[in-house]
Amino acid sequence: MLLAGRLREGLAHFRSASAANPRNVYPGERLPRTAGFPHAAIYHRVLLALVDAEALARLHAGPEVLVPVTRAPRWPGMRTAFAVAGLADALEHVVRASVHPVLARRLGFAAEYVSVRSCPSPEALADLVLASSCTPPFTPTLLHGGRPALDGGIADNVPAAAVEADDGPTLVLLTRRFARPPVHPGRTYVQPSAAVPVSAWDYIAPDAIQAAFDLGRRDGAIYAIKSASYVVSRTA
Repeated sequence: MLLAGRLREGLAHFRSASAANPRNVYPGERLPRTAGFPHAAIYHRVLLALVDAEALARLHAGPEVLVPVTRAPRWPGMRTAFAVAGLADALEHVVRASVHPVLARRLGFAAEYVSVRSCPSPEALADLVLASSCTPPFTPTLLHGGRPALDGGIADNVPAAAVEADDGPTLVLLTRRFARPPVHPGRTYVQPSAAVPVSAWDYIAPDAIQAAFDLGRRDGAIYAIKSASYVVSRTA
């Protein structure tokens, strides 16, 4: 939304969609292709409402945006792959919450990075974003490029591997707090100053969405000031 020039509209639209959705799950209601979870349909509608042909053209002309999609290894079937990925992710969070988990990758799950510039239409972009967010049962099982797609975070919480080593310094913005952010040559990891007050699949909390946005703005302003001071001190 930021690079498409629709940041404020995106925030307002998603707040409105969340305010109109009374529950995160509708037990017993078989919504299309879901088990009673409205998230994928809401997300898809919001994307198409905000990213029109003009916004997509702005994205194509701007900095390259790579969207991670996790691909499963060939040994499990599609349903088994979803279950294994979920268990690996949950286990790693219980044992040791890590910015860059390794268990899923050791099992053969790998990230594929798809450029937004490859999307010829707003509908194709919405499909790509949903594929990158594919997390049953919150979303239905999805395909991208004719192959099963999983949430990009299954292969890695932070897709820093998409940046080549010779691309220069990389700023990695985390969306949750970690006891020990990693130390990696060429990368600066920055985490929120407080816990983000809304979860990724909480679609009933417009005020919490606004609070998360405001937290990011405050942290960003502080970081920008500190970074400017650091540059001045280094060049003085």
